[in-house]
Parts: sequence; structure tokens; C-alpha cells
Amino acid sequence: MTLLNTLNLDSDLAQQLELEQQLMLGYKQCINTTNSLWLWQATPSLVVSKIDSNLKNFEEAKLYTESQGLPVNIRQSGGSAVIQNDQVINISRIYIQDDPITIQQSYLNMCRPVLDVLKDLGIEAYLGSVEGAFCDGAYNIVYQGKKLAGTSQRWLSVPKSKSKIILEHMVIVLKKDYKLWTKKLNDFYRMAGSTQSFKDSAIISLEEIKGDITTEDFCKKLLTEYA
Repeated sequence: MTLLNTLNLDSDLAQQLELEQQLMLGYKQCINTTNSLWLWQATPSLVVSKIDSNLKNFEEAKLYTESQGLPVNIRQSGGSAVIQNDQVINISRIYIQDDPITIQQSYLNMCRPVLDVLKDLGIEAYLGSVEGAFCDGAYNIVYQGKKLAGTSQRWLSVPKSKSKIILEHMVIVLKKDYKLWTKKLNDFYRMAGSTQSFKDSAIISLEEIKGDITTEDFCKKLLTEYA
């Protein structure tokens, strides 16, 4: 496994998305042959899916959001918009899956290392949906009914092969102040013409569960588990 930008805690989101695209292209051209994984944080920004970029009033919402100091970027994987800042940590991984695999199994493989780290910290988390949480899905990492982490994927076919290129994203909420950003997400969707709305009460942070672990120590545990 190739570790990239490990513990890069002050990244530009556009640069991260560009790195992702370069890696995906390398895999498609069979230049890369090993897993790539990186942990990162970005300066305050909003990242949306391609589906969000098709909303009726997306451009107006984008301009307004950027006027509030949040650059808006479009990612390749699915899910709803996510605020990026130092209140969350991102895990990104790209790899080639040669053997047939279901989406369910790929998500389970994606989440297992994080669930194991949390368990070692005494946190009994599980996978599930959380109504009212941002970027909700069946494979959230959940603690006591609240969302701790969100996940998304994108699959591409390898030319002239049955293998798949899988891009994985996970966003883990580290700090309780992240809840305050829920209003900005709701403002964006309202202006963009969407009925989506989120509740800060649906989110829980690692800080609220176990306040004595630092971001750096948590990331080191994650990297050890993935390695």
C-alpha cells in the first residue's frame, strides 16, 4: 500500500481532488498497481457530488456559499454535500479489485479497519443509516444512534478487464463544533432549490465520545490498522 499525504492536516481541497483524479487515471492506464491511501484535512470548504451540481439553482448557491468564505468543489463520488475543515478527518483509498465483489462487501471492507480502531478505544460503533444526518447512507459509522462517519465510493471499469477501480472516501467527525456547520449545509441546499435538510442532533463527534485522544494519535492508530 502506498501512503500519500499522510497526516496532511492543512490541505487545499481542490489539490486533494486533483490528486484523486491523477491517481484514478494512473490506475486506469495500469500505471499504478498498489493500493493508495491517504489521511487528510482541508481548509474550510464545501464539497458536493456531481448530482448536487445539477440542482436547479446550483450556481447561485455556489456563489453565495463562496461569498461566505467557503470555496465549493465537486467530487467524483456520490452522497450529499459535506463541509470540510479541521473538525473532520478524511480517509481516501484507491485500489484495483480483481475478484468479483458486491458493493455491500466493498463497504464492509472499507469500514472494518475504522470499526476495529474504535473498538480498541472502547467505542462500540456499527454501520447504519441515521435520519437527518448529512450525507446519509446505509454505511454510516454510527454510535448510539448518531452519525460519527460517512462513506462514499466510485467504481470504474479497467479497460479490457473485469477488474474494477474503486475510490473510497470516509469523513470522520472529530470535534463537536462541527455541528455548528450544519446550518451552512442547509443554507446551500435551500438556495440551490433542494428540499434536503439536516439536523446537528443527528451527528456525534469523536471528541464527545472520547475527548482524551488527539487527532494525530487517532490518525496513527488508523494508519497502523490499515497497514
